[in-house]
Amino acid sequence: MENQKLAQYFKFNETDLQVNRGGKISEKQLSHIKSNFGLGKILFLIAGLVILAASIQPLITFISSGKTNNPILWIFPVISLFIGLTVDGWLLRRLLMKDEYHLGKVEGHANIVTSSGNHTTYYELHVGGQEFDVDEGISDIMNQGDSYIVYYIKEYNDILSV
Repeated sequence: MENQKLAQYFKFNETDLQVNRGGKISEKQLSHIKSNFGLGKILFLIAGLVILAASIQPLITFISSGKTNNPILWIFPVISLFIGLTVDGWLLRRLLMKDEYHLGKVEGHANIVTSSGNHTTYYELHVGGQEFDVDEGISDIMNQGDSYIVYYIKEYNDILSV
């Protein structure tokens, strides 16, 4: 019964768990990861375009003002463009990075920690020195102090199976 609750809570099945025990991420899990983090890539792309437009705008305004003969007035537009291109270069590099995900495994006793702030309660699951952000229902699924093996994505610290 507990295993079924864990599977529902963390959205994995017996096949996923067996693949994780073998040291790999299942195809279903990989597909889910890519769809979740694909939205992040779209947001990076939009942010990059906004930053590029914002960094070019001072240069366009300056050139169209006709006061280009004073070299000191070039400083702000050029610095703005340099910062914009630097940030865009970093964003582009992140967008083009190969999607590699590595399976992590940790074993230990569960310690469910709650903390409050800004009218919100935060829940963390600590297992074997690793911390995971979890939702409110975790204490209904896992028992404080029980031993668990947790499989997770190292890059994002997201739990795949238990």
